[in-house]
Amino acid sequence: MSQMKVKNCIAKAKAKKEAFILGLGMFLLNLPVTAYADDPFAKTENLANQATTKVQGISLALFTVAAVVAGLCYGLGGQEMKQKMKKHAGSIIIAVIVVAAAPAFLVWLKGFIGG
Repeated sequence: MSQMKVKNCIAKAKAKKEAFILGLGMFLLNLPVTAYADDPFAKTENLANQATTKVQGISLALFTVAAVVAGLCYGLGGQEMKQKMKKHAGSIIIAVIVVAAAPAFLVWLKGFIGG
């Protein structure tokens, strides 16, 4: 008789399992919203934008310091210093332009490639 009870209990469990799975399936089929994962590159893009902004700020500060130092050296230096600065004026101007324009160029390139 105990064997009969075990078989009866197993049959009831199978019936409940099938009813549960059928009910769960019907519930999931009727869900109106589909789940999507977050954009994996959103965080990276935000960090890149923050880094670009920081690099631009640092380069602007360095450009300002370089311009002030160059002006002080030219103004307070003697004739020999002024002649050396005039001799290397082209190189100095190119270096200042590269330092000032590099972050802006990188932002433009990122927008051009990404857009």
